[in-house]
Amino acid sequence: MTKIKPAVLFALSLLTLSAQAGLLNISTNNLQSRTASASGCTIIEGGGATFQGSKILIVFAESNEENSDSTLVVQDLKGINVWTNDDWLGNRYLNGSLRGGTPAEITTVYNSGVGRTPGRPTDAGILVAFTPGEAICAFSKEKTTDNLKSVSISITDITSLSTKNYSLQGHDILKDLVEAK
Repeated sequence: MTKIKPAVLFALSLLTLSAQAGLLNISTNNLQSRTASASGCTIIEGGGATFQGSKILIVFAESNEENSDSTLVVQDLKGINVWTNDDWLGNRYLNGSLRGGTPAEITTVYNSGVGRTPGRPTDAGILVAFTPGEAICAFSKEKTTDNLKSVSISITDITSLSTKNYSLQGHDILKDLVEAK
Protein backbone atom coordinates (compact mmCIF):
# COMPACT_ATOMS: atom_id res chain seq x y z
CA MET A 1 0.00 0.00 0.00
CA THR A 2 1.28 3.47 -0.85
CA LYS A 3 1.74 5.95 2.00
CA ILE A 4 0.40 9.44 1.50
CA LYS A 5 2.96 12.19 2.13
CA PRO A 6 2.10 15.10 4.47
CA ALA A 7 2.48 17.56 1.55
CA VAL A 8 -0.27 15.73 -0.37
CA LEU A 9 -2.56 15.84 2.68
CA PHE A 10 -1.90 19.58 3.05
CA ALA A 11 -2.65 20.19 -0.64
CA LEU A 12 -5.89 18.21 -0.36
CA SER A 13 -6.89 20.26 2.70
CA LEU A 14 -6.32 23.49 0.78
CA LEU A 15 -8.32 22.12 -2.13
CA THR A 16 -11.24 21.41 0.20
CA LEU A 17 -11.21 24.90 1.66
CA SER A 18 -11.03 26.61 -1.74
CA ALA A 19 -13.39 24.40 -3.75
CA GLN A 20 -16.24 26.35 -5.38
CA ALA A 21 -18.01 23.55 -7.25
CA GLY A 22 -18.25 19.78 -7.20
CA LEU A 23 -15.88 17.41 -8.90
CA LEU A 24 -16.75 16.60 -12.48
CA ASN A 25 -13.33 15.59 -13.74
CA ILE A 26 -9.73 16.01 -12.66
CA SER A 27 -6.72 14.78 -14.55
CA THR A 28 -2.95 14.87 -14.37
CA ASN A 29 -0.14 14.09 -16.78
CA ASN A 30 2.87 12.41 -15.23
CA LEU A 31 5.76 10.00 -15.74
CA GLN A 32 5.83 6.44 -14.40
CA SER A 33 7.93 3.28 -14.50
CA ARG A 34 8.00 -0.03 -12.62
CA THR A 35 9.74 1.77 -9.76
CA ALA A 36 8.17 5.25 -9.96
CA SER A 37 4.42 5.68 -9.63
CA ALA A 38 2.28 8.54 -10.92
CA SER A 39 -0.64 9.84 -8.85
CA GLY A 40 -3.69 12.07 -8.84
CA CYS A 41 -5.77 12.90 -5.75
CA THR A 42 -9.09 14.56 -4.92
CA ILE A 43 -11.73 14.87 -2.23
CA ILE A 44 -15.15 13.45 -3.14
CA GLU A 45 -17.88 16.11 -3.23
CA GLY A 46 -20.21 15.98 -0.25
CA GLY A 47 -23.41 17.19 -1.92
CA GLY A 48 -25.50 16.06 -4.84
CA ALA A 49 -26.66 12.69 -6.04
CA THR A 50 -25.37 9.38 -4.68
CA PHE A 51 -25.76 5.77 -5.79
CA GLN A 52 -26.49 3.52 -2.80
CA GLY A 53 -24.83 6.15 -0.57
CA SER A 54 -21.65 6.48 -2.66
CA LYS A 55 -20.31 8.60 -5.47
CA ILE A 56 -19.56 6.65 -8.66
CA LEU A 57 -16.26 7.55 -10.35
CA ILE A 58 -14.48 6.32 -13.46
CA VAL A 59 -10.68 6.39 -13.13
CA PHE A 60 -8.39 5.94 -16.15
CA ALA A 61 -4.58 5.53 -16.35
CA GLU A 62 -3.69 5.94 -20.04
CA SER A 63 -0.46 6.20 -21.99
CA ASN A 64 0.07 6.94 -25.64
CA GLU A 65 3.61 5.55 -25.64
CA GLU A 66 4.59 2.38 -27.46
CA ASN A 67 4.87 -0.75 -25.26
CA SER A 68 3.32 0.99 -22.27
CA ASP A 69 1.16 -1.03 -19.88
CA SER A 70 -0.30 0.84 -16.89
CA THR A 71 -1.62 -0.62 -13.65
CA LEU A 72 -3.99 1.28 -11.40
CA VAL A 73 -4.67 1.47 -7.65
CA VAL A 74 -7.39 3.79 -6.35
CA GLN A 75 -7.72 4.11 -2.58
CA ASP A 76 -9.02 6.29 0.20
CA LEU A 77 -6.37 7.92 2.36
CA LYS A 78 -7.09 5.52 5.24
CA GLY A 79 -6.30 2.54 3.00
CA ILE A 80 -9.62 0.90 3.89
CA ASN A 81 -11.00 0.73 0.34
CA VAL A 82 -8.38 -0.23 -2.25
CA TRP A 83 -9.55 -0.76 -5.86
CA THR A 84 -7.13 -2.29 -8.41
CA ASN A 85 -7.07 -2.93 -12.15
CA ASP A 86 -4.49 -3.87 -14.76
CA ASP A 87 -6.23 -3.72 -18.15
CA TRP A 88 -9.52 -1.80 -18.33
CA LEU A 89 -11.52 -4.74 -19.72
CA GLY A 90 -9.85 -7.17 -17.31
CA ASN A 91 -10.66 -8.02 -13.72
CA ARG A 92 -11.34 -5.29 -11.18
CA TYR A 93 -10.87 -5.81 -7.45
CA LEU A 94 -11.90 -4.12 -4.20
CA ASN A 95 -9.63 -5.15 -1.32
CA GLY A 96 -8.73 -8.30 -3.27
CA SER A 97 -12.36 -9.31 -3.97
CA LEU A 98 -13.36 -9.65 -7.61
CA ARG A 99 -16.07 -7.23 -8.80
CA GLY A 100 -18.83 -8.37 -11.15
CA GLY A 101 -19.76 -7.18 -14.63
CA THR A 102 -18.87 -8.08 -18.19
CA PRO A 103 -16.64 -6.29 -20.74
CA ALA A 104 -19.78 -5.19 -22.62
CA GLU A 105 -21.26 -3.68 -19.45
CA ILE A 106 -18.00 -1.88 -18.65
CA THR A 107 -17.85 -0.44 -22.16
CA THR A 108 -21.48 0.73 -21.90
CA VAL A 109 -20.88 2.52 -18.59
CA TYR A 110 -17.63 4.16 -19.80
CA ASN A 111 -19.23 5.33 -23.05
CA SER A 112 -22.31 6.72 -21.33
CA GLY A 113 -20.39 8.12 -18.33
CA VAL A 114 -17.46 9.90 -20.01
CA GLY A 115 -18.23 9.38 -23.68
CA ARG A 116 -15.27 7.11 -24.34
CA THR A 117 -13.24 4.11 -23.30
CA PRO A 118 -9.47 4.07 -22.64
CA GLY A 119 -7.40 4.38 -25.81
CA ARG A 120 -5.61 1.03 -25.67
CA PRO A 121 -6.38 -2.45 -24.33
CA THR A 122 -3.36 -2.26 -21.97
CA ASP A 123 -4.53 1.01 -20.36
CA ALA A 124 -5.99 0.68 -16.88
CA GLY A 125 -9.49 1.82 -16.00
CA ILE A 126 -11.86 1.12 -13.16
CA LEU A 127 -15.31 2.09 -11.94
CA VAL A 128 -15.13 2.85 -8.19
CA ALA A 129 -17.53 3.85 -5.42
CA PHE A 130 -16.50 6.09 -2.51
CA THR A 131 -18.43 7.84 0.25
CA PRO A 132 -18.91 11.60 -0.17
CA GLY A 133 -16.26 13.59 1.71
CA GLU A 134 -13.54 10.94 1.36
CA ALA A 135 -10.08 11.93 0.14
CA ILE A 136 -8.85 9.49 -2.51
CA CYS A 137 -5.75 9.01 -4.63
CA ALA A 138 -5.18 7.11 -7.87
CA PHE A 139 -1.72 5.58 -8.39
CA SER A 140 -0.39 4.16 -11.64
CA LYS A 141 2.76 2.17 -12.35
CA GLU A 142 4.27 0.83 -15.55
CA LYS A 143 4.43 -2.98 -15.89
CA THR A 144 6.82 -3.30 -18.79
CA THR A 145 9.91 -1.19 -18.13
CA ASP A 146 12.02 0.78 -15.67
CA ASN A 147 12.21 3.56 -18.29
CA LEU A 148 9.93 6.51 -17.64
CA LYS A 149 6.72 6.52 -19.70
CA SER A 150 4.10 9.25 -19.85
CA VAL A 151 0.70 8.55 -18.30
CA SER A 152 -2.52 10.50 -17.91
CA ILE A 153 -4.63 9.80 -14.84
CA SER A 154 -8.23 11.04 -14.84
CA ILE A 155 -10.98 10.81 -12.23
CA THR A 156 -14.52 11.52 -13.46
CA ASP A 157 -17.65 11.68 -11.30
CA ILE A 158 -20.55 10.02 -13.16
CA THR A 159 -22.93 9.80 -10.19
CA SER A 160 -25.58 12.18 -11.57
CA LEU A 161 -25.59 10.42 -14.92
CA SER A 162 -25.62 6.96 -13.36
CA THR A 163 -28.58 7.72 -11.09
CA LYS A 164 -30.55 8.85 -14.15
CA ASN A 165 -29.59 5.94 -16.44
CA TYR A 166 -29.48 2.88 -14.18
CA SER A 167 -32.15 1.56 -11.84
CA LEU A 168 -31.81 -0.23 -8.52
CA GLN A 169 -34.45 -2.73 -9.67
CA GLY A 170 -33.70 -5.89 -11.66
CA HIS A 171 -30.44 -6.26 -13.58
CA ASP A 172 -28.36 -3.20 -12.76
CA ILE A 173 -25.04 -2.69 -14.55
CA LEU A 174 -23.62 -0.29 -11.95
CA LYS A 175 -24.58 -2.55 -9.08
CA ASP A 176 -22.83 -5.46 -10.82
CA LEU A 177 -19.66 -3.41 -11.32
CA VAL A 178 -19.30 -2.03 -7.79
CA GLU A 179 -20.50 -5.01 -5.71
CA ALA A 180 -18.72 -8.31 -5.06
CA LYS A 181 -19.17 -11.15 -7.54
